[in-house]
Amino acid sequence: MIEYDVVIIGSGLYGIAAARCFLEIHPDRDLIILESEASIGGTWSKDRVYDDFWTQTPLGMAEFSDIPLEVPLEDQIHLGFFPARYITKYLEEYLDGHSYGGKTLRDRVLLGHKVTSAVKDASKWKVLCGASEEIFITRRLVVATGLTSKPHQPLLPNRDAFIGEVLHHRDFGQSSLLNNPRVVNIAVLGGGKSAADVVYACAKAGKSVSWILRENGCGPAAHGRAQGRGPYTNSISMFNTRFISSFSPSVFAPLSAWSWLLHGTNLGRKFVDWVWESADRQNRSHAGYQTRQGAGSGFEKLEPDTPVFWQNDGSGIDQRPDFWEVVAEKVNVFRSNITNLSETTIRLRDGSVLAADVLICATGWESALSFLNPQESARLGLPVLRKQERPEDAAKWSRLESAARDNILRRFPSLADPPVHFAREMATTPYRLYKGIAPLDDRTIVILGHIQVGNNFMAAECQALWATAYFDERLHLPSQIAMANEVALSNVWCRLRYLGKGQMGIWYYFDLVPYIDMLLADIKLRSYRRSWALDLFSPVTAKDIRRLHQEYVGCQGRGVRI
Repeated sequence: MIEYDVVIIGSGLYGIAAARCFLEIHPDRDLIILESEASIGGTWSKDRVYDDFWTQTPLGMAEFSDIPLEVPLEDQIHLGFFPARYITKYLEEYLDGHSYGGKTLRDRVLLGHKVTSAVKDASKWKVLCGASEEIFITRRLVVATGLTSKPHQPLLPNRDAFIGEVLHHRDFGQSSLLNNPRVVNIAVLGGGKSAADVVYACAKAGKSVSWILRENGCGPAAHGRAQGRGPYTNSISMFNTRFISSFSPSVFAPLSAWSWLLHGTNLGRKFVDWVWESADRQNRSHAGYQTRQGAGSGFEKLEPDTPVFWQNDGSGIDQRPDFWEVVAEKVNVFRSNITNLSETTIRLRDGSVLAADVLICATGWESALSFLNPQESARLGLPVLRKQERPEDAAKWSRLESAARDNILRRFPSLADPPVHFAREMATTPYRLYKGIAPLDDRTIVILGHIQVGNNFMAAECQALWATAYFDERLHLPSQIAMANEVALSNVWCRLRYLGKGQMGIWYYFDLVPYIDMLLADIKLRSYRRSWALDLFSPVTAKDIRRLHQEYVGCQGRGVRI
């Protein structure tokens, strides 16, 4: 049993950012990172990346603020996007290049340490790792497991009869199936961006690919153009400006005359609608779902069910120049449910019978928070089954959310009229974390990286700084009632703004800039802001926030509470 000042669970972007931030400000503290896998990096670990897995965040943004990421080969960059393996290399070198108190960040990572329970005893947490049976005691616990740790494996009818391989896309990078000449026919199940990446990789490798999307789900993800407009090299740079961000009705943005003009007036809402509808038409035209010449069977089924504004289908960037060409010409698309597996075939409800040597399930993720028991999870504001929620808590949140809904619709009337869409039933309560990070009544734990945003590097750094200030008790927190009202407001807004994807209250896809502005305003940090013109029209990049740690120390002093 060993005691630490800080224990971090998870070594992905958020865990690494938290470790660096805490140690930059408190270099003499004892800190350990527990990683369940055999390598660091989470989504970007060497066990999960593959050649055709590329970033959706461009150079200048896909990096931490203190060290730039470099891609040595120009032909490995397309409009700023590049292969994920460069992030893997960057993170490995990042751990070795940061040392505090005579220990590098890598020295502080324990691989193969899967946390099986975390229990609070008085003012300290007892964290148990199952395989090693080690116990770690800490006064400050950081949960940075993220949302892509535990694969969701779907129920497949008659799966045992299938003699081919069935794997989740998380394990695709470790597999050798693309180089195996005996693997000819590959089926990919799922409609999201991860499915699209796997489909593209398999088709590029010359495999015969069948892409299966459920008939009763949210439908295929929207794929935005990588190409930017005007002075912006790529579309992500455009969306990471404060000007373009203002066209998303975001609860994180402060009330202003500009926001009221855009979202509170009939003329403003018509203009905002026109902007989003133009972007949606451009994306659909670029893909050519209904018009592309030479497209294979079912290509038109990849057209999203809802406009990109609403995000009910999710979204991604077609960051390879030949993405649509490869998919259209080399992939057969089906939108139907799997009804049966036999030795070498997959039968669908529409009567299609697909030959398959391998079935890849790009079917998303489950909660990686099972090491917290339901009572602890409910207390902390983490998802629990609805039937496990106390009736008095359910009644309280129902009252708060009813008032919040009226508030949101007064501010953003356009959210009252969503399109026809697939509405998912949620078996669990949503996240109820203040600022998407902190429980309402426990200053000893934070939850980092349990949000969906367009740039996790920047979100990770800003969440880490906010969490450090929170542990240092350098934040002015409102009353618990005020915090609960803010959580209810955020959750209701998320459901109205992002429909099915927003049900858990953590989908902030178009809201990164106002979200980090809100976090940094809480800490009273401003070194990342520039002249009014640059602030409005230039994308927020990693170099803009590189002075935040120094500003924090200069303004607040080195805290003593962690």
